[in-house]
Amino acid sequence: LFKLYAKGGGNWDTEKGWVEAGIMSILFTPKIQPRLMISVFDGYGETMVGYNVKDTQVSAGLVFVPGQEDI
Repeated sequence: LFKLYAKGGGNWDTEKGWVEAGIMSILFTPKIQPRLMISVFDGYGETMVGYNVKDTQVSAGLVFVPGQEDI
């Protein structure tokens, strides 16, 4: 099972928007719930410190969601 997502926001008139896309997949079975998550962010405002700096970031990690059978 895979879950794809994409989202965005910001002020496109000043070209200070952002876009994020990612994929999440169950690693084992529906009863064992760790999921692999990979995400890409491009734009402004990922952090409060860098709100006015354009940045591209790639993130990866494990997500643990107890008690859910689907993503």
